[in-house]
Formats: sequence, C-alpha cells, structure tokens
Amino acid sequence: MSDVSSKTQSQYWRSIGEANGAAEHSDWSDNEFPEGAMELPEDFSRRDFLKLMGASAGLAGVGLLGVGCRRPVETIIPFGEQPEGYTHGVPQFFATARPTATGAVPLVVKSDEGRPTKVEGNADHPDSNGATDLHTQASILNLYDPDRARQFTTNDSVMKGGRTDAIVKLAELVYKDVPTAFLMPAGNSPSRARMIRKIAEKMGANAKFYVHEAVDYAVHSRAASAVFGDSVKPFWKLDQAAVILSLDCDFLGTEEDSHRHSRDFARGRKLAKNEGRMSRLYVAEALMSQTGANADHRQRMNASAVTHAAGYLAQALGISVNGTVANPANKVWLDKCLEDLNLKAHAGKGLVMAGYRQPQAVHELVNLINEKLGNLGHAVEVRMSGTFAHGNLHDLKDDLGKVNRIINLGCNPAYDGGADLDWASNAKGKTAFRLSHFAEDESSEATGVVAPRAHYLESWGDSRTSDGTLVPVQPLIAPLFDGLSELEVLSAFAYGIGSSGKQLAKEAHEIVQDTLKLQNSDASWGHFLHSGFLADSAGGKGNEIPGKPPGELPSAESISETNLEVVFTTDHSVGDGAFANNGWCQELPDPITKITWDNVMSISRVTGEKLKLTNGQVAKLTLNGRSVEGPIWIQPGMADNTVCLPLGYGKKHGRIANFKGEGVGFNAYAVRDTDFPNIAIGGKLSATGKTHLLSSTQEHWSMEGRPIIREATLAEYKETPNFALEMGIKSHARNEGKIYQHPYKERPSLKSDVHQWGMSVDLSSCTGCSACVIACQSENNIPIVGKDQVGRGREMHWLRIDRYYTGKGHDPNVNANAGDDEQHLEEWIDDPQVVNQPMMCQHCESAPCESVCPVNATVHDEEGLNVMAYNRCVGTRYCAVSISMITTNGRSISCTIRR
Repeated sequence: MSDVSSKTQSQYWRSIGEANGAAEHSDWSDNEFPEGAMELPEDFSRRDFLKLMGASAGLAGVGLLGVGCRRPVETIIPFGEQPEGYTHGVPQFFATARPTATGAVPLVVKSDEGRPTKVEGNADHPDSNGATDLHTQASILNLYDPDRARQFTTNDSVMKGGRTDAIVKLAELVYKDVPTAFLMPAGNSPSRARMIRKIAEKMGANAKFYVHEAVDYAVHSRAASAVFGDSVKPFWKLDQAAVILSLDCDFLGTEEDSHRHSRDFARGRKLAKNEGRMSRLYVAEALMSQTGANADHRQRMNASAVTHAAGYLAQALGISVNGTVANPANKVWLDKCLEDLNLKAHAGKGLVMAGYRQPQAVHELVNLINEKLGNLGHAVEVRMSGTFAHGNLHDLKDDLGKVNRIINLGCNPAYDGGADLDWASNAKGKTAFRLSHFAEDESSEATGVVAPRAHYLESWGDSRTSDGTLVPVQPLIAPLFDGLSELEVLSAFAYGIGSSGKQLAKEAHEIVQDTLKLQNSDASWGHFLHSGFLADSAGGKGNEIPGKPPGELPSAESISETNLEVVFTTDHSVGDGAFANNGWCQELPDPITKITWDNVMSISRVTGEKLKLTNGQVAKLTLNGRSVEGPIWIQPGMADNTVCLPLGYGKKHGRIANFKGEGVGFNAYAVRDTDFPNIAIGGKLSATGKTHLLSSTQEHWSMEGRPIIREATLAEYKETPNFALEMGIKSHARNEGKIYQHPYKERPSLKSDVHQWGMSVDLSSCTGCSACVIACQSENNIPIVGKDQVGRGREMHWLRIDRYYTGKGHDPNVNANAGDDEQHLEEWIDDPQVVNQPMMCQHCESAPCESVCPVNATVHDEEGLNVMAYNRCVGTRYCAVSISMITTNGRSISCTIRR
C-alpha cells in the first residue's frame, strides 16, 4: 500500500509480484472482477458440482447419505411421546469433546432435530474457556462425509447382517488367544487405558500394543519425562509469559492445543487488560509459520540449526550440553533473546518452547532452560501426563514375525507410515480386524473384517484436556452406519462378547460411567454430561527437580542448494491428511501462502534463483533414493537451502481428496523416512520442465489506494494512542463522503430509537489462524466451489483473512533497476514481517452492499441492522466486490500494535 504513511514508512504487499510491481498483480487490481470470474468453464459439470457439495448437502439435510437422524441416548428407541424439554424446531445443545492425539477439545454442540449442526468451545471449561481451532470447527463436516465407510465386510464381501455379523466375526477373534498386535491412534482416554490394562491381564504376552500417528506430538511428553524422571508433560501458560522464545514451535498453527495457546497468547497481547503491557514474541525458524508471522522479532535459520541455537542458549545459562555446540551464525540475535529472558523483571515469565519437529534432545534442553530461568510453576508447569509407553509403527514392523494378526483401530499406515517401512507389502494379510473411516483407503486389504469407524459425535468415550481435566465424549446422534468405536472393539477383547454372541458384553457408555466412578466415587453422571467436564480433575504437578542429563544433540551437517534441508510439516489446512477429504479445509487458503486445493514445495528467493526455479514450476525432489514431484512456491521469510514439504495431500481415494481422479497435491509421505520424519538432509531439487496451475487468493480483491493497514509499535502507541486516525485517511477523497446514506438519518424522529450495531477485531490479538473462516462456513453452510473456481476469483467465503507482508516493496517513483531499491527489495522479501487483516461483513450502518444491489435484497431492519432478503437475491455478486473494497468511515478503525 504505497500511499499509506506511518512513522516507520512501511509499505504493504501480498506477494513478490506485488512487491516488485510485476504485471500479474495489476491484472487483479485493475479489474473489478478477476479475469474469468463472470463465466463458468465449459467442463464444469453438474456431476462436479455434486461431488463438491456432497458433505455440505448432507449437513444441510438433503439426504445424500440415505439415512435418517436418530437421537443418541443410552438406549435408542423411537419415542411415541415427545420427550420432556424437547420442542420441534428449537435447537438443543450438548456438551462433548473432540479427542486429539494428545488430549481433547471441550465442546458444546448444537443439534437441530437430532442432527448435529455446529460445534463451539465449552466456555465453562476451566482451561480452554471456549476456544476451538479450525479442524474442530471443520470436524462436523466429516460426520456427513458421503465417502465414509458404510458397510461391514469380511474378506472383501459385504456382511448382510451388518454390525451383528461383524460382532459374531469379532467373537471368533476374541476367543482365539494368539499373538495379537493392537494398532491404535494416539489418545489419552482413561477408559481406553483401562481396557488396555484388562486385555494385557487377560491375554498376557499374546497382547502387544502399538500407537501410530503420522506426526509425533508426544515428543514433548517423552522429553519432560526423561528430564524429570516421571511420566509428565510441559504445560505452557502463555498468558503468564512476558517474553516468549519459540524455537521452531508453531504453537499458534500446527502444534497440538493451538486453540488454547492462541487464547492464552491473545490474553498477553491485550493492552487494556494488562495495564498497558503486552508480551514480546521471539521466533527462530526455517519456515514462515503462523507463529513466525505474529512474531515481534523473527530470525530465520535452518531447522537443523535450531538444535545448536538451543545448545548455545543452554551453555550460556551454565547448563551442561551433551554434544559439540559451535557459535551459531545468529549469535547476536540469540544474545538479545537471552538478555530479555534474563531480565529481573521477567523472572519466571521468560518462556522458551520447542516445536515437535525438533529432536528430543532439544526438548530436554528447553525443559532445563525453563527451570534455570525460574519459569517452572509460573510460565510453564510440569503436569502428570497419564499416558503409557507403547511401541510405534516401526516397532510393529520389526515384530510382524512375532504376531499372528493385527487389530487396526483406525490407522492408515500404508499412506502415512514411513516410506522405508513399505507397510502395504510387509503387513499384507496380517490385519484380521480393522476400523476404517472410509469405504476405501490406501491401507484397504481384501482380507479380514473391516468395520466403519464411528465419528466422535456418534461415540461414547472420555478423554483429558491438556491441563488434565476429565471430559466426556458424548454422542449427539446414533452411528449413521452402525459404526463401531475404538472403545467398543477394545471392550470386546477386555470383557468378551455377550451370551447371545451377537452383542458386546459391556457397552461403551457403561465403561465410561465406571471410569468416572473410579475417578470420583461421588461424581454425578448426569452432571458430568451436562457440564462437559469433571471439576477439579486436572492432573497433578510432576517432580520439579531435573533428573538425568539431556540426550546428545545431533551433529551439524553441511547444507547447500545441492544438499538441501528437507522439512516435513503438518499442513495448516488438512493436517496430516485426516481432513484431506473435507472440502472446507481444502478450500481454506493457507494463512501464509494463501494457496487452496494444493500443497507446494516452498523455498526461499535465493534458493529459487540458484536453482532457476519459479512459482508454479514442477520440480522433482530426490531424498534417500526416493523422489516426488510438486510445484515450487517462492516463500518470503524461508531459510535458504531449505525446502518445506506439507503433509496430508496426494491421496488416491475420496471425491474431495482425489477430485476428478486427478489427485489434490503431492504425497510428501512418499519420501519421508521413519528415522528422519521431520528434518532430513540431502535433498536435491531439479526442474522437470512441467508447470502446475495453482489457485492462490493472495492477490484477489485488491485494496489499492486505501489505508487498510494501520500498525505501530507499543512505544509509538503510548506516544500517540490515536495514531490510526492520522494514517492517510484525509488524503483519500474516497473517504471524505459516503456513497450510501443511513436510512434513519432521513427520519430524525426515530434517531433516539436506533440501535448502533458494530463489530470490532483486536488486531493485536488476532493471529490469523482462520478458525473463524471455517466457523462462519459451518454456521452458514457456505458452499465450496473447487480449485478452478477459486482460481477465477469465485470463492464464496463470507469472511477472509488478508495477509500482508510489511516492507519497502516497489516504489513507482524509484527506478526499479536502481541498486539501492533492488537491494532493499531483496531484504524485505527475504525477511518480511506479516500483518493479518480480517475482512468480514460488519453489519455496518452504511453498508456498501446496499448501494450496489440491483434488486434491493440487502436492507436495514427496524433496529438498524443490515439484513438480507434472500428471496430477492439473484446472485449477481456485486455485494462481494463492494464488501471486499469496504473503506473506513471514520467511526471505527482497525489497527495492530507490536512490541
């Protein structure tokens, strides 16, 4: 935004093309609509539309699933009389929780006529306080996924008796005591832990348990347990921290518990509630992450170099380090961080965090660093983890010769296991029973029993949140396809099959009730379900005296453009692939690249220039003798000689994940080794001569010439609290008058009765996580349009998060070839800051959509609220353009404050 002035003389740009004034940017900014936005492509068929709309239509009640909705109670029977407290047409709300790999997200779920329609955080929970993340918001769409497994099969033949026949077959496995491997997703359910103990007691050495997750978040717990000599985990309290140092830890994005971390981080940034103080965030990382985008001070460094940065900090604090630590190249920056962390005013408030991609030795050092800084019990606590050590997928592969059968409780190792394991070949024919999310996936076999896995909104269970509080997993609907849950299958092995041989001996809700009584004999089952958590059940604090010394830091390896560092990361939109068939997640723009319906190989500007690679070129990445092809993306803020590979794409099953049978994105798991699952050295990139069309929204709906971004440092804010009002508004003739006059201005007699509606966003707290975008899509059932339509500028989100880079950018008054201008431009592209700007319909008093609507569909109601008469709307989308180009009317102004 070249004509926005501020004390720092910053300019704002959304892409490298916009920064250097490239022609592709002007194509967007000079036209009201992007090219092609007004025509449908000839090959976009009704069939394609229905594929995209499948799950959304099911959620809306169209009935694509071919099943009815049933109310979940402990005994589900049709009611002849209306239940007490139930009124048709009035939604009901139930407390439950969404289990995750390391805990659970406590929820309150809205149910309309027996159908779950919207999830929200449980505001009464003592720790999360109503926070959710984008995947939790999107998880309800997975319930209505038309590609879900619907039938019970045995040896690839459909069981006519469905669930009943499956339990009969399960009984044959239960009562045949042979060496059995139980392969499970990660979780911390107390009821599951009880079932595992019972099975181990019953089957003895014949029962072996393995946990598999594509992304290993348990490293936090393993490291803390190793340091403190107990089964514990770190519990970060970002709202108590004055200074935060993130060592490759994307706690606002792809780390577990990001919903809680975001809430706590935002609390520390609210000036009004912190007596004018706000926390300061330092980030050292290789990728431009969501956390890095919110940093006050960001240092880009290779991911493998973070290891030695942690070692340098530990040595500076007098902590013994196991391994050689050389002076890092970014020593000056690290010294400044250490100085800030060590300030007397920050005692106990200087939090250091490491991300899941870093090796365990780094996490062990971070625990010792926090202890040395006096943070334990303040900015970080050590909580009892309550988890048990099990083998992993690599262990199971080694043990395949020792087990007769595998009971797979919902994993897809042929897709997300290590490429070196070759799971599909090595484990062929071993799976005797499997719970499956989808009718077919990469781990599907023609042998054994396959049962549909119940969604968490269809299941009875329990879990613990990150602070240790016990929460119920309560169903809101009976299983749509009679699916089984993990707990039900484990209970069959623990308690056996009922006397009829056709039903479980003990139902899941009974098991959860028993667990509750064991936790608190006085606890009320009804109150537990009503409140959604068991009060005062958080885990106890662990030992705060460090135990054994930390593990050895890996040695440094030389990297270059011909010997690249390869970083595998959870994708912000589809996770590790669990949400790859979720259209909401596929169409959600990545918060940094703004790319939809694809993953890309991100590299820095310098690396791209050395390898002669540009955006959209397809490159071949070779690593450890394996290779994968994918499109290149030049990402500002990336470390040189590092390539980022997002996981979760390239699936071959699912109408969304494999749209039109052409696949969505590339499968990064194809080159991922179990010995180096996060950071690997030795990658080589080479051009293939092919190109790939990417759909990125980063330059859609230009804000050309409008001072939309207003930011200042904390010092500048304290000097001039009204700085946002003085930043370029008067110089813009567009803001001097209003196109549309408020209707009540013409009726002064009603002025005293007019309500003043408004919505504001504290941009100093907003992290750009995009959970609100998915929440809005879920609340309003906004359709997805697909990659091609997004590329034409037809995305239909009612809410978007614009991402701007801060830097010098292109100055049209300076010769672009001038040495100084070019040098500064490269500096800003290599090390930009990021500003998030949410844009939503604000129900404003002078709504620009009203002045452009040709059919007067958008009007004011009697209270002055901007509303919509849908039966008048003819879909011209003039409102979409006018809202995207909304200007500040002087009544309220958004601004960002940074430390």
